[in-house]
Amino acid sequence: MTMNKHTAVGMLASLILASGCGGSSGGGVTPPQNFDEACALVPDCAQPRYSDAEAKQGIYRVLVERDASGSIRIVSVDQAEVFAGDGVPLSNVGASHLLVGMDANGDQVDAQGLRFASALGLESLDDFKRVEIDLSDQSVNTVAYLEANEAIETLGVVDVDGNLLTVENLPQQARRKRAHTLKSDAQPAGHCAHVRILEGEADRFHAQNMAFYDDTVLLTPTPTQRAVIVAALNRMTPLMCHAVSRIAVGTVKNRGELNGAVAQIGGGDFMLINAGNLRYTENNLASFESVRVAMMRTILHEAGHALEALLNANSANPGDYGGHWTAANRSVASQTLDNVRLNVGLRDEWRRTHRAFASEDFAKLWANDGGPAREVVQEFSAMETAEAGFMSRYGGTGYTDDIAEMISWVYAAELYENAGIPEGRREKEDYACQLMRQHTETSVPGRLAAVYTKVMFLHDLGALHSEDVARCLGPHIGLATSNDGMHVHQGGSHQSSFEDQVEAVIGNTSSGELVFEMSAHGEANFGDNRYPALFRLQLDLLNQASQHEASYRANPPWPRGLYPLTSSSLNVLELRLDGEPAGDFDSTEGFVLVAEASNQRISGSIFLTKVWRPHAPVPVPEVYDPPLIIRFQISN
Repeated sequence: MTMNKHTAVGMLASLILASGCGGSSGGGVTPPQNFDEACALVPDCAQPRYSDAEAKQGIYRVLVERDASGSIRIVSVDQAEVFAGDGVPLSNVGASHLLVGMDANGDQVDAQGLRFASALGLESLDDFKRVEIDLSDQSVNTVAYLEANEAIETLGVVDVDGNLLTVENLPQQARRKRAHTLKSDAQPAGHCAHVRILEGEADRFHAQNMAFYDDTVLLTPTPTQRAVIVAALNRMTPLMCHAVSRIAVGTVKNRGELNGAVAQIGGGDFMLINAGNLRYTENNLASFESVRVAMMRTILHEAGHALEALLNANSANPGDYGGHWTAANRSVASQTLDNVRLNVGLRDEWRRTHRAFASEDFAKLWANDGGPAREVVQEFSAMETAEAGFMSRYGGTGYTDDIAEMISWVYAAELYENAGIPEGRREKEDYACQLMRQHTETSVPGRLAAVYTKVMFLHDLGALHSEDVARCLGPHIGLATSNDGMHVHQGGSHQSSFEDQVEAVIGNTSSGELVFEMSAHGEANFGDNRYPALFRLQLDLLNQASQHEASYRANPPWPRGLYPLTSSSLNVLELRLDGEPAGDFDSTEGFVLVAEASNQRISGSIFLTKVWRPHAPVPVPEVYDPPLIIRFQISN
C-alpha cells in the first residue's frame, strides 16, 4: 500500500476508517429498496432524540485547506439549516486559525476558530493496535461554520497574529438554502443537521485526505448504511453532533482487518466507515439487528474520538486574535465547556483525573501510559476491566480509546440489549455499566469510583444523555445528598449537617498555590456540648497536573476525581469550633472524591480515618474507626 502524494489529500480533521469483523451473510433477506424502508428497521432513524420543532437558522459550511507548504485556501462553501443558537457548531478548542465572515466594509460579522489535523491514527479494535501517520507535511482541510448572515460579503482566514491570509467573495450559490429532511434526501436532522453524508466518489473533494492510499474508494451509502448513520447521529447530544462534520462509506483494500482509523490531533470531524469486508454489507445490515447495532456503535466510538479532537487544547487559543478579530461565542459553549470550566482541554483533564485514581491504587494506568501490557488488558475479565477504571478492555489501551469506549457504550448498551445480546458476551463490553448496575447500596464504592467519576464527567460535559447515564449507573450507585452543605455520617448513621453559609471559590493561597475551597457552617459535638462550627475543605487543583501548570493556572477547571488527604499535601479538611478550640481538627489521613463538577453542582464524598487536633491542651492525633463519611454538595 503506497501513499499517494499527488492527489489532493487535503481535508481531514478526524479521519475514521471503521470496519467490522466477523458476521455471516444475511442470505434470503430482501434488502430495503429505499431509505424509508431501511429507516423503519433502525431505532432512532426517523426522529432525533431532541425535538426539531425549534426555530431554525442558516449556516455556511466552509471547507478550508492548508496545503503541504502551509498556504491556506477556501475550497467550497454551501448552506445548511440548523437549530437557531445551539445548532451552530462550536469552534475547535486551541484553534490555530480563524474563519471570518466580513461585510462590504471588511468588518467582521461572524467568525469561528479552526484547526488542522496533524496525525492520522489507524486502529484495529480486534487486536487493540494503533499506528499513527504524521500529517504535518501533508495537505489537510477542515470544516468551519458561520451564521448565514445577509451582511456577509467575503470570507477570510486569519492567523493568530491577525494576518489575513486569504480572502474570497462569498459565492452566490452559497446564499441559496439547501433545505433537506430525513424523508426527502435522507440527510441528518436535529443538532446534527450540519453533518454531510458523502455520496461516494462524486464527493471525493470532501474526502481527499482520506485518499492517502491508492486503494481507498468512496461508495454511495446503501439505504441501510445511510439509515444506520442517521440513527447514530440522532442519538447524539448537541455537543457530540458538533464534533462531526462529514461521514463517508468506502472500501480500503488490504485494510479490512482495521476496525477504526482516526486523525487524533486536529479537528476530528471526518469519518469513513469501511464497508470493504463482509460485515457492513447491505445484505448483512438488512438481515441482522446485531450488525446494525455494531455499525452504530462504531460510529459512536469514532464520534468520541472526534469529540476528543474537537476539545483538545494542544495549541494556543488566545480568544482574541491579532487586530480586532474575535471568535464568536457559540451558545452551546456555555452549556458544555464553560459548564465544567474545560478551558484546559479534554485530553489533559481526562488524563489528570484518571492518573489521580491510579496513583492511589483506585485504577490502573493505560497500557501506553505505564499500565498493564496490551496483551494483559486484552485478557481482563469484566470485573478487572471496571475496577481498573475502564468501560471496556479496549479502553484500557490508551486515553483516547478510553474516552471513545466510555462514550460509545453508554450510548449503545441499550441497543445491544434490544438486539438480544446479553451481558457476558464478549461483543457487549459495557463492563463498567454492568458492574455499577449490580451495586446495591446508595454509595460509590472505591473499586468503581474511577469509572463512576469518568461517566459523570462526560455527562457534566454534555457528551452523554441523562437517560443513558441513568441506565448505565442503575438505581443505587451514587452519592446520597439532599441539601447543599456538608453532611457527616459514621457507622451508617447521620451525625450532623453543616448547611449554613455554604460557599465555594477557586483561588490562590498566601503562598500562591492554586486551590479550590468549600466551606459550610453548622454545629458540632465536642465532649458533652454542641458548638457553632465551620468546615473548610481545600483541594489542590494542580494535583497530577504539574506538567500543565501554566494552562491550569490560566483557566482552572472545577475539581474532579480523587484527592488524598495527608499531613503533607495541600488537600485538607479543617473543623473549627467557636468557643472550644480543643475540638478543632485538621485531616491527616483519608481521601476526597469529587464525583460531579459543573456550574450547576459540585458534589462528592470525604472518607476520613485520621485527624490531628492542633489546639488541644496537648496536640494529639485521633483515629476514626469506623471512618467519618462526609457527603458534600453545593449548587449553582
